[in-house]
Amino acid sequence: MISNSSSHHDAYGKGSLGSIQHQGTSSTLCKRPEDSAKSTPKIPLYLLHKSLKLLRTGNLVLTDAKNNTKWQCFDFPAHIMLWGQRLYTPTRLTSLAADSTSLYSMEIQDEKIAMYLNSGSLNYSYWEFKPNKGQIIEFVELGSTGLKLFSKRHRKVAQISSNSLEPIRFLALGKTGNLEFYHYSLYKGKFEASFQVLNGTCDLPLTCGPYGICRSSNTCTCMRILNKTEHIQSECDEGLLDRFCESNVTVKMVELEGVTSVLRSAHPMINVSKEECINLCAADCSCASVLFSFGGVAGEQRECFHYQLVGGVKQVEREVGVSYLIKVPQELIDGKSRNSSGIKKWILIVGGVVNLLAVLFILGGVVWYILTRKRKKATPRENS
Repeated sequence: MISNSSSHHDAYGKGSLGSIQHQGTSSTLCKRPEDSAKSTPKIPLYLLHKSLKLLRTGNLVLTDAKNNTKWQCFDFPAHIMLWGQRLYTPTRLTSLAADSTSLYSMEIQDEKIAMYLNSGSLNYSYWEFKPNKGQIIEFVELGSTGLKLFSKRHRKVAQISSNSLEPIRFLALGKTGNLEFYHYSLYKGKFEASFQVLNGTCDLPLTCGPYGICRSSNTCTCMRILNKTEHIQSECDEGLLDRFCESNVTVKMVELEGVTSVLRSAHPMINVSKEECINLCAADCSCASVLFSFGGVAGEQRECFHYQLVGGVKQVEREVGVSYLIKVPQELIDGKSRNSSGIKKWILIVGGVVNLLAVLFILGGVVWYILTRKRKKATPRENS
Protein backbone atom coordinates (compact mmCIF):
# COMPACT_ATOMS: atom_id res chain seq x y z
CA MET A 1 0.00 0.00 0.00
CA ILE A 2 1.38 3.46 -0.92
CA SER A 3 0.59 6.26 1.50
CA ASN A 4 1.33 9.96 1.42
CA SER A 5 0.45 12.46 4.09
CA SER A 6 0.58 15.47 1.77
CA SER A 7 -1.05 14.78 -1.60
CA HIS A 8 -1.57 12.29 -4.41
CA HIS A 9 1.09 12.03 -7.13
CA ASP A 10 0.65 10.93 -10.70
CA ALA A 11 3.43 10.47 -13.24
CA TYR A 12 3.81 14.23 -13.60
CA GLY A 13 3.01 15.32 -10.05
CA LYS A 14 4.95 17.73 -7.89
CA GLY A 15 6.04 17.52 -4.27
CA SER A 16 7.80 14.96 -2.11
CA LEU A 17 7.44 11.21 -2.17
CA GLY A 18 5.41 9.42 0.45
CA SER A 19 6.15 6.15 2.23
CA ILE A 20 5.25 2.57 1.41
CA GLN A 21 3.42 0.47 3.97
CA HIS A 22 3.23 -3.30 4.21
CA GLN A 23 -0.49 -4.06 4.13
CA GLY A 24 -0.20 -7.39 5.94
CA THR A 25 1.58 -5.90 8.94
CA SER A 26 0.55 -2.20 8.79
CA SER A 27 4.24 -1.33 9.01
CA THR A 28 6.18 1.28 7.08
CA LEU A 29 8.71 -0.28 4.70
CA CYS A 30 10.61 2.85 3.74
CA LYS A 31 10.91 6.46 4.82
CA ARG A 32 10.51 9.64 2.90
CA PRO A 33 13.87 10.92 1.65
CA GLU A 34 13.77 13.90 4.04
CA ASP A 35 13.30 11.50 6.98
CA SER A 36 16.34 9.42 6.08
CA ALA A 37 19.92 9.87 7.13
CA LYS A 38 20.74 10.05 3.41
CA SER A 39 20.02 13.45 1.93
CA THR A 40 18.60 13.87 -1.54
CA PRO A 41 18.32 17.13 -3.51
CA LYS A 42 14.82 18.55 -3.85
CA ILE A 43 14.25 18.70 -7.59
CA PRO A 44 10.77 19.06 -9.13
CA LEU A 45 9.54 15.60 -9.98
CA TYR A 46 8.18 16.59 -13.38
CA LEU A 47 11.75 17.46 -14.52
CA LEU A 48 13.17 14.10 -13.40
CA HIS A 49 10.92 11.20 -14.19
CA LYS A 50 8.39 9.81 -16.54
CA SER A 51 7.07 7.10 -14.23
CA LEU A 52 6.65 6.07 -10.62
CA LYS A 53 6.52 2.28 -10.42
CA LEU A 54 5.62 -0.08 -7.61
CA LEU A 55 7.45 -3.32 -8.41
CA ARG A 56 6.40 -6.82 -7.46
CA THR A 57 9.19 -6.86 -4.90
CA GLY A 58 7.48 -4.03 -3.00
CA ASN A 59 10.01 -1.44 -4.15
CA LEU A 60 8.76 1.97 -5.26
CA VAL A 61 11.04 3.26 -8.05
CA LEU A 62 11.23 6.73 -9.56
CA THR A 63 12.78 6.90 -13.05
CA ASP A 64 13.68 9.75 -15.37
CA ALA A 65 12.99 10.17 -19.08
CA LYS A 66 15.89 7.82 -19.91
CA ASN A 67 14.51 5.16 -17.55
CA ASN A 68 17.37 5.73 -15.08
CA THR A 69 16.48 5.19 -11.44
CA LYS A 70 16.52 8.48 -9.54
CA TRP A 71 15.05 7.27 -6.27
CA GLN A 72 13.87 3.98 -4.85
CA CYS A 73 12.18 3.05 -1.61
CA PHE A 74 14.66 0.27 -0.80
CA ASP A 75 17.43 2.86 -0.35
CA PHE A 76 15.53 4.42 2.58
CA PRO A 77 14.39 1.51 4.78
CA ALA A 78 12.42 2.06 7.99
CA HIS A 79 12.44 -1.02 10.28
CA ILE A 80 11.53 -3.71 7.71
CA MET A 81 13.55 -5.49 5.02
CA LEU A 82 11.71 -7.53 2.36
CA TRP A 83 12.68 -10.81 0.71
CA GLY A 84 15.10 -10.10 -2.15
CA GLN A 85 15.92 -6.63 -0.88
CA ARG A 86 19.53 -5.49 -0.76
CA LEU A 87 20.99 -2.99 1.67
CA TYR A 88 24.45 -1.58 1.04
CA THR A 89 27.01 -0.39 3.57
CA PRO A 90 26.38 1.90 5.38
CA THR A 91 22.62 1.55 5.88
CA ARG A 92 20.50 1.03 8.95
CA LEU A 93 17.05 -0.02 10.03
CA THR A 94 15.50 1.98 12.87
CA SER A 95 12.66 1.34 15.30
CA LEU A 96 11.28 3.50 18.09
CA ALA A 97 11.50 1.81 21.49
CA ALA A 98 8.36 1.04 23.45
CA ASP A 99 9.12 3.88 25.90
CA SER A 100 9.18 6.33 22.94
CA THR A 101 12.32 8.01 24.32
CA SER A 102 14.97 5.73 22.79
CA LEU A 103 15.66 4.42 19.31
CA TYR A 104 16.87 0.98 18.22
CA SER A 105 18.94 0.55 15.08
CA MET A 106 20.40 -2.33 13.10
CA GLU A 107 23.41 -0.98 11.24
CA ILE A 108 25.27 -2.55 8.32
CA GLN A 109 28.93 -1.61 8.64
CA ASP A 110 32.08 -2.61 6.79
CA GLU A 111 33.21 -5.21 9.29
CA LYS A 112 29.97 -6.23 11.02
CA ILE A 113 26.21 -5.98 11.48
CA ALA A 114 25.31 -4.59 14.87
CA MET A 115 22.24 -3.53 16.85
CA TYR A 116 22.31 -0.39 18.98
CA LEU A 117 20.28 1.38 21.61
CA ASN A 118 20.38 5.08 20.75
CA SER A 119 19.82 7.09 23.92
CA GLY A 120 20.36 10.83 23.79
CA SER A 121 23.48 11.53 21.78
CA LEU A 122 25.12 8.16 22.56
CA ASN A 123 24.82 4.68 21.06
CA TYR A 124 25.20 1.45 23.00
CA SER A 125 25.60 -1.86 21.15
CA TYR A 126 23.93 -5.03 22.46
CA TRP A 127 24.45 -7.51 19.59
CA GLU A 128 26.81 -7.91 16.65
CA PHE A 129 27.63 -10.39 13.90
CA LYS A 130 30.99 -10.49 12.10
CA PRO A 131 32.11 -12.52 9.07
CA ASN A 132 35.07 -14.84 9.54
CA LYS A 133 38.62 -13.68 8.84
CA GLY A 134 37.67 -10.01 9.02
CA GLN A 135 36.09 -9.92 5.58
CA ILE A 136 34.55 -6.61 4.48
CA ILE A 137 30.78 -6.39 3.89
CA GLU A 138 29.62 -4.68 0.70
CA PHE A 139 25.90 -5.41 0.98
CA VAL A 140 23.36 -7.77 2.58
CA GLU A 141 20.42 -9.51 0.95
CA LEU A 142 17.42 -11.22 2.53
CA GLY A 143 16.84 -14.69 1.12
CA SER A 144 14.38 -17.47 1.88
CA THR A 145 16.70 -19.06 4.45
CA GLY A 146 18.23 -16.01 6.11
CA LEU A 147 20.15 -12.77 5.80
CA LYS A 148 23.14 -13.17 3.47
CA LEU A 149 26.30 -11.06 3.65
CA PHE A 150 28.29 -10.36 0.47
CA SER A 151 31.74 -8.97 -0.25
CA LYS A 152 32.67 -6.43 -2.94
CA ARG A 153 33.11 -9.27 -5.41
CA HIS A 154 29.51 -10.34 -4.79
CA ARG A 155 30.72 -13.45 -2.99
CA LYS A 156 28.72 -14.63 0.02
CA VAL A 157 30.94 -14.44 3.10
CA ALA A 158 28.42 -15.22 5.86
CA GLN A 159 24.73 -15.75 6.63
CA ILE A 160 22.39 -15.29 9.58
CA SER A 161 20.18 -18.35 9.11
CA SER A 162 16.63 -19.05 10.21
CA ASN A 163 15.89 -22.43 11.78
CA SER A 164 12.42 -22.49 10.24
CA LEU A 165 11.48 -24.65 7.26
CA GLU A 166 9.09 -21.94 6.06
CA PRO A 167 10.58 -19.44 3.57
CA ILE A 168 11.31 -16.01 5.00
CA ARG A 169 9.27 -13.13 3.60
CA PHE A 170 10.67 -10.20 5.56
CA LEU A 171 12.63 -9.26 8.68
CA ALA A 172 11.76 -6.51 11.15
CA LEU A 173 13.48 -4.62 13.95
CA GLY A 174 10.83 -4.62 16.68
CA LYS A 175 9.94 -2.25 19.51
CA THR A 176 11.82 -4.46 21.99
CA GLY A 177 15.03 -4.14 20.00
CA ASN A 178 14.98 -7.71 18.68
CA LEU A 179 15.54 -8.62 15.03
CA GLU A 180 12.89 -11.09 13.84
CA PHE A 181 12.42 -13.11 10.64
CA TYR A 182 8.83 -13.61 9.44
CA HIS A 183 7.10 -16.20 7.27
CA TYR A 184 3.53 -16.31 6.03
CA SER A 185 1.27 -18.94 7.63
CA LEU A 186 -1.32 -20.23 5.18
CA TYR A 187 -3.13 -21.99 8.04
CA LYS A 188 -3.53 -18.81 10.10
CA GLY A 189 -3.62 -16.42 7.17
CA LYS A 190 -1.07 -14.01 8.62
CA PHE A 191 2.65 -13.38 9.07
CA GLU A 192 4.36 -15.02 12.05
CA ALA A 193 7.83 -14.70 13.54
CA SER A 194 9.87 -17.82 12.82
CA PHE A 195 13.26 -16.73 14.18
CA GLN A 196 14.66 -14.18 16.63
CA VAL A 197 18.30 -13.11 16.73
CA LEU A 198 18.15 -12.73 20.53
CA ASN A 199 16.45 -15.71 22.18
CA GLY A 200 16.72 -14.60 25.79
CA THR A 201 14.41 -11.95 27.23
CA CYS A 202 17.23 -10.68 29.42
CA ASP A 203 19.49 -10.15 26.39
CA LEU A 204 17.28 -7.27 25.22
CA PRO A 205 18.43 -3.77 26.26
CA LEU A 206 15.33 -2.38 28.01
CA THR A 207 13.40 -5.44 29.18
CA CYS A 208 13.15 -4.22 32.77
CA GLY A 209 13.50 -0.49 32.16
CA PRO A 210 15.73 1.97 34.06
CA TYR A 211 17.13 0.70 37.38
CA GLY A 212 15.60 -2.73 36.76
CA ILE A 213 17.35 -6.11 36.83
CA CYS A 214 16.28 -8.99 34.58
CA ARG A 215 16.49 -12.19 36.59
CA SER A 216 17.51 -15.58 35.23
CA SER A 217 13.83 -16.55 35.52
CA ASN A 218 13.00 -13.80 32.96
CA THR A 219 11.27 -11.69 35.60
CA CYS A 220 12.11 -8.13 36.60
CA THR A 221 13.07 -6.64 39.93
CA CYS A 222 14.19 -3.20 41.02
CA MET A 223 17.75 -2.60 42.19
CA ARG A 224 18.32 -2.69 45.93
CA ILE A 225 21.19 -0.91 47.62
CA LEU A 226 22.59 -2.52 50.77
CA ASN A 227 22.59 -0.22 53.79
CA LYS A 228 23.92 -0.90 57.29
CA THR A 229 20.44 -1.12 58.72
CA GLU A 230 18.10 -1.98 55.86
CA HIS A 231 17.65 -2.41 52.13
CA ILE A 232 16.77 0.81 50.36
CA GLN A 233 14.92 0.33 47.09
CA SER A 234 15.37 2.84 44.30
CA GLU A 235 11.85 1.96 43.08
CA CYS A 236 13.24 1.72 39.52
CA ASP A 237 13.11 5.52 39.58
CA GLU A 238 14.75 7.15 36.58
CA GLY A 239 14.45 10.51 38.38
CA LEU A 240 17.76 9.80 40.09
CA LEU A 241 19.60 10.70 36.88
CA ASP A 242 18.40 14.30 37.10
CA ARG A 243 20.01 14.82 40.50
CA PHE A 244 23.64 13.96 39.76
CA CYS A 245 24.50 17.36 38.25
CA GLU A 246 23.06 19.36 41.15
CA SER A 247 25.77 21.30 42.95
CA ASN A 248 24.81 20.17 46.46
CA VAL A 249 24.58 16.44 45.75
CA THR A 250 27.28 14.08 47.04
CA VAL A 251 27.40 10.77 45.17
CA LYS A 252 28.80 7.32 45.77
CA MET A 253 29.49 4.43 43.38
CA VAL A 254 27.81 1.23 44.58
CA GLU A 255 28.76 -2.18 43.17
CA LEU A 256 25.95 -4.64 42.45
CA GLU A 257 26.97 -8.28 42.82
CA GLY A 258 25.92 -10.99 40.41
CA VAL A 259 24.86 -8.69 37.56
CA THR A 260 26.22 -7.34 34.30
CA SER A 261 24.97 -5.15 31.45
CA VAL A 262 24.22 -6.25 27.89
CA LEU A 263 25.07 -2.74 26.66
CA ARG A 264 28.51 -1.70 25.45
CA SER A 265 29.58 1.87 24.78
CA ALA A 266 31.22 2.61 21.45
CA HIS A 267 34.51 3.90 22.87
CA PRO A 268 35.55 2.12 26.08
CA MET A 269 38.63 3.14 27.99
CA ILE A 270 41.34 0.52 27.63
CA ASN A 271 43.78 -0.70 30.28
CA VAL A 272 42.76 1.66 33.06
CA SER A 273 42.54 0.48 36.64
CA LYS A 274 39.21 -0.31 38.26
CA GLU A 275 39.69 2.52 40.74
CA GLU A 276 40.42 5.01 37.97
CA CYS A 277 37.42 3.79 35.97
CA ILE A 278 35.10 4.30 38.95
CA ASN A 279 36.54 7.67 39.98
CA LEU A 280 36.19 9.08 36.48
CA CYS A 281 32.48 8.23 36.49
CA ALA A 282 31.97 9.66 39.96
CA ALA A 283 33.54 12.95 38.84
CA ASP A 284 31.40 13.15 35.68
CA CYS A 285 27.83 14.16 36.53
CA SER A 286 26.56 12.78 33.19
CA CYS A 287 27.85 9.28 34.04
CA ALA A 288 25.26 7.08 35.75
CA SER A 289 26.84 3.62 35.78
CA VAL A 290 30.06 1.72 35.06
CA LEU A 291 31.01 -1.71 33.76
CA PHE A 292 34.60 -2.76 34.38
CA SER A 293 35.79 -5.90 32.61
CA PHE A 294 38.97 -7.78 33.47
CA GLY A 295 39.37 -11.50 32.89
CA GLY A 296 41.89 -11.92 35.66
CA VAL A 297 44.56 -13.37 33.35
CA ALA A 298 47.91 -11.61 33.28
CA GLY A 299 48.25 -9.42 30.22
CA GLU A 300 44.53 -9.56 29.37
CA GLN A 301 42.97 -6.30 28.25
CA ARG A 302 40.97 -4.30 30.78
CA GLU A 303 37.92 -2.37 29.56
CA CYS A 304 36.02 0.44 31.25
CA PHE A 305 32.52 1.27 29.98
CA HIS A 306 30.72 4.43 31.09
CA TYR A 307 26.96 4.85 30.66
CA GLN A 308 24.65 7.84 30.84
CA LEU A 309 21.82 5.51 31.79
CA VAL A 310 21.17 2.53 34.06
CA GLY A 311 19.70 -0.19 31.85
CA GLY A 312 20.25 -3.52 30.14
CA VAL A 313 21.17 -5.06 33.50
CA LYS A 314 20.73 -8.79 33.92
CA GLN A 315 21.50 -11.38 36.56
CA VAL A 316 24.43 -13.74 35.97
CA GLU A 317 25.47 -16.80 37.93
CA ARG A 318 29.23 -16.43 37.58
CA GLU A 319 30.87 -13.56 35.77
CA VAL A 320 34.60 -13.62 36.50
CA GLY A 321 36.40 -10.30 36.20
CA VAL A 322 33.29 -8.16 35.64
CA SER A 323 32.09 -5.42 37.99
CA TYR A 324 28.97 -3.32 37.53
CA LEU A 325 28.45 -0.16 39.59
CA ILE A 326 25.76 2.51 39.68
CA LYS A 327 25.94 6.06 40.94
CA VAL A 328 23.75 6.81 43.97
CA PRO A 329 23.19 9.99 46.00
CA GLN A 330 24.93 9.70 49.37
CA GLU A 331 21.76 10.67 51.21
CA LEU A 332 20.08 7.55 49.83
CA ILE A 333 22.90 5.40 51.21
CA ASP A 334 22.56 7.13 54.59
CA GLY A 335 18.86 6.31 54.68
CA LYS A 336 17.76 9.84 53.89
CA SER A 337 15.93 11.24 50.91
CA ARG A 338 14.12 14.31 49.80
CA ASN A 339 10.83 12.72 50.70
CA SER A 340 11.98 11.78 54.17
CA SER A 341 13.37 15.25 54.84
CA GLY A 342 10.12 16.76 53.64
CA ILE A 343 8.16 14.45 55.90
CA LYS A 344 10.36 15.41 58.84
CA LYS A 345 9.76 19.11 58.19
CA TRP A 346 6.02 18.43 58.01
CA ILE A 347 6.16 16.51 61.29
CA LEU A 348 8.02 19.37 62.96
CA ILE A 349 5.47 21.90 61.74
CA VAL A 350 2.53 19.77 62.85
CA GLY A 351 4.23 19.08 66.18
CA GLY A 352 4.76 22.80 66.75
CA VAL A 353 1.12 23.56 66.03
CA VAL A 354 -0.01 20.80 68.40
CA ASN A 355 2.25 22.10 71.18
CA LEU A 356 0.96 25.63 70.69
CA LEU A 357 -2.64 24.43 70.92
CA ALA A 358 -1.80 22.46 74.05
CA VAL A 359 -0.26 25.54 75.72
CA LEU A 360 -3.28 27.68 74.79
CA PHE A 361 -5.60 25.00 76.14
CA ILE A 362 -3.70 24.88 79.45
CA LEU A 363 -3.63 28.68 79.74
CA GLY A 364 -7.34 28.79 78.97
CA GLY A 365 -7.98 26.25 81.71
CA VAL A 366 -5.98 28.26 84.24
CA VAL A 367 -7.84 31.47 83.39
CA TRP A 368 -11.19 29.66 83.62
CA TYR A 369 -10.20 28.23 87.02
CA ILE A 370 -9.20 31.65 88.40
CA LEU A 371 -12.39 33.34 87.22
CA THR A 372 -14.53 30.54 88.64
CA ARG A 373 -12.94 30.88 92.11
CA LYS A 374 -13.42 34.65 92.09
CA ARG A 375 -17.11 34.20 91.30
CA LYS A 376 -17.52 31.67 94.14
CA LYS A 377 -15.90 34.08 96.64
CA ALA A 378 -18.08 36.96 95.50
CA THR A 379 -21.36 35.02 95.89
CA PRO A 380 -21.36 34.65 99.82
CA ARG A 381 -20.69 38.40 100.26
CA GLU A 382 -23.66 39.31 98.13
CA ASN A 383 -25.91 36.94 100.16
CA SER A 384 -24.80 38.41 103.45
